[in-house]
Amino acid sequence: MISKDIKIIDIDPDQYERAVDFFRKKPRAEKKTLIIFYQENRVIHAVHSKKGPVELKNFRGPQNLKPLAQEHAVDNVVCLERGALHRFTAGAQSRIRADQPLMEQILAAREPFDREWNAGIHVYPDPFAAIPRLPDFALKAARALLPKRIMAVLAVFDRDDVWTSLIVEIKDGEATLLTTTDTLQPLSLDGLDQQRKANRLLDALAHLHGRATVGVFMDRACFEHIAAHPKPLAAFARLVRLKWVFVRPFPNRLRFILAIAPLLKF
Repeated sequence: MISKDIKIIDIDPDQYERAVDFFRKKPRAEKKTLIIFYQENRVIHAVHSKKGPVELKNFRGPQNLKPLAQEHAVDNVVCLERGALHRFTAGAQSRIRADQPLMEQILAAREPFDREWNAGIHVYPDPFAAIPRLPDFALKAARALLPKRIMAVLAVFDRDDVWTSLIVEIKDGEATLLTTTDTLQPLSLDGLDQQRKANRLLDALAHLHGRATVGVFMDRACFEHIAAHPKPLAAFARLVRLKWVFVRPFPNRLRFILAIAPLLKF
């Protein structure tokens, strides 16, 4: 979960862009979408993204969109209750200030969006269904095993530079700090090996935000290998064993997870 008071600072735009560009998928064929505006299960207006306005004869409410997707041969159906977008934008605008960073503005819009999702705004297929979800028992076990405070660091190096990074602090299960190694500047890593780079970053972090509870440090080639692997956790565990990825501090809980990584499906 993300704390409503999360502190988002010193996000290096270059590091962010590199990570986004790496994970951005290649362009795909444009998808066809059916957009429906309704009120009390009655269609007000419907538009096909390729064909324009269409007449819907078999609308059975926003919870039954799959038949419409099949009938009109579209990839997605977006169903909007009359007034839903107005309620969402009004709720978001009341929480957003012009002087806020973009990430804080996005977080501020989360609450009004959550109120409308599957209430006034419906999408088929559910775009969030593809996001991996842990079973409830696994979530409960994780909460029980994790310490009250976690300061986690990920740094990916490209020669003497940090290619991308992420620093997250979690307290009582909620993220309270989100930043990058840009928060630790000025800091020189020139001529240092990976372990010494990690030590310098950890020392600077301890001085500024507190000691890390786990840190993961690797070069760009290792990062790209893990990200492209069909079983990234197993690939990560293997590179740690080979000492191509440096972990410090290395909590026992993480050691256990990496030990059983070959048995897991991810």
